[in-house]
Amino acid sequence: METGKDKVKKICDVLRKETLEPSQKQAEEMLAQASLQAQEIIAQAHLKQQQLLINAKEQIQKERAIFESSLSQTSKQVIEALKQEIKENIFNKELLYLLKGEMNKPEVLSRLINAVIGAIEKEGIESDLSVYIPEAVPAREINALLLQNILSKLQEKSVLIGSSIHGGIELKIHDKNISIEITDSSLEELIERYSRRDFHEIIFKK
Repeated sequence: METGKDKVKKICDVLRKETLEPSQKQAEEMLAQASLQAQEIIAQAHLKQQQLLINAKEQIQKERAIFESSLSQTSKQVIEALKQEIKENIFNKELLYLLKGEMNKPEVLSRLINAVIGAIEKEGIESDLSVYIPEAVPAREINALLLQNILSKLQEKSVLIGSSIHGGIELKIHDKNISIEITDSSLEELIERYSRRDFHEIIFKK
């Protein structure tokens, strides 16, 4: 026969099975579900972090590309500006200075006159000739440096002073009404165009 103690124990066992055990099982299931959810949240957080890093790297690369492009363009503009500065303020001025200096030297002018009249003579052109030189150069110095057969070809037996000539010579072939100018201004563009090719290849090459 069951005692009161046994009945109480049975009641406790029934309560445990009907209430505590289901609650414990439910709690375990909830914990398991919570654990899965936590793992999913952590995984999503990792994915989001990786995506943020990828986006950040892409943005940095884009900004770097823009910066490098801008820097490259700026560098090209600076180089082009320097090239123009060299061309306009150094090379052209130096060229003009050298031309004017050389084209006012008696020995240079006399060689020009000898060469030009010699070439005319070789072509069989017989005509009275006149040669004009810059005011800054004494005619007697040029005459002294000319070959005698060249000097004798001149109509005036001497070179003449040309007021409009600042460097170089002007030769006139009278009966053909032809003037040949070999002056600093006429040579400047010619020399700049052809003699600067090596200079352009070094300084102005693309």
